[in-house]
Amino acid sequence: MTRITPEALQKFEFYTIFLNNLLLFLGMAFLGWGLFDTLFLVWLELLAAVVVLQYLQIVVPLRYGRPGTLHLEEFRRPALKVLGLTIYTLILHYVVLVFLIRLGQVDSWETTQGVWTTLVQLPGQLWEQDLLLLALLFLVVYLAPLLMLERRGVVPSENILPMSARVMIHPSQFIAQYIWFFLLWLLHHLVGLQHPLALVGLVLLLKSGYEAWVFF
Repeated sequence: MTRITPEALQKFEFYTIFLNNLLLFLGMAFLGWGLFDTLFLVWLELLAAVVVLQYLQIVVPLRYGRPGTLHLEEFRRPALKVLGLTIYTLILHYVVLVFLIRLGQVDSWETTQGVWTTLVQLPGQLWEQDLLLLALLFLVVYLAPLLMLERRGVVPSENILPMSARVMIHPSQFIAQYIWFFLLWLLHHLVGLQHPLALVGLVLLLKSGYEAWVFF
């Protein structure tokens, strides 16, 4: 029977980091995904990271901590940081969403009537573009490690998450992902790069290189 060594496991985790980026590129190249479809799934990653951090820093301590955890400084400080990070992410993600809608030329999506009007259209627009079920599947995949740990009776923590999940919630991700979208804007509007596959390919290549650096 083949023995799984720590080195082999680390190598497997390293390659799984690139799997998501590769699937996104292949989906656009061979499955007919549009520019908005592909970039929307990239957009979702950081929202999934926020949900994972909320679960680790807020839900887990309240569920498994001792009575009175809510009033402890060691709970409140990380929880407030996560809440602040959530607000920061939601604000910037709305700006990026509007950019992606216009870049992907989703003409049926009205974005000029304010935040509420734009967001209330989200489920319907995803349904029309066959993205709703795929988006939910992506979120489930990102949250699966936490659910699997609890199912096995293990209290979830960042230290025992798979490396791919730890890379996803790394603090620098909350700066890096907006850099990728800013570079996308530069390539499209200033450089004049118009080919959707080239735009997505360059962004995913940079993203993969960055995530490899975080891994090590």
